Amino acid sequence: MEDFVLEHPDGLASYRVYEKGESPAGKQEIRSGEAIDVAGGPMRDTMMWRTFAQLSTIVDNNGWDQKPSSPCQELANVAMTTKLILLALLNSVEMGCKDIPLSSINA
Repeated sequence: MEDFVLEHPDGLASYRVYEKGESPAGKQEIRSGEAIDVAGGPMRDTMMWRTFAQLSTIVDNNGWDQKPSSPCQELANVAMTTKLILLALLNSVEMGCKDIPLSSINA
C-alpha cells in the first residue's frame, strides 16, 4: 500500500498513520498520528504488518463496535470503497468506457 510511505526530501523513509476526526467546526482534521523517520527504514511490508498488528490489537482489546476501533473501521471502509471503484472501472472498460455508478456494483 503506497499510502503508508511518504517521500522525504532528505531521503529518509517516513511512515505515518493518522487518526482523523471531526473538528468543532464540523470539518475533518488530523487528531493524532504516529511517525517513524529513519534512513533506509524498515521495509514497506514490515511497516504494513506492524500497522496491521496494532489495528488487530485495538479490535482484540476493544471489540469492533467500540470507539477506539474506529481506525480499523475507517481502513476497512476505504478498502471496500477502493474495491468498488476498481470493479466499476473494470465494468466500464468492458462496456466501452461507459459511466458506471458505484451504486450499481455488487461487491
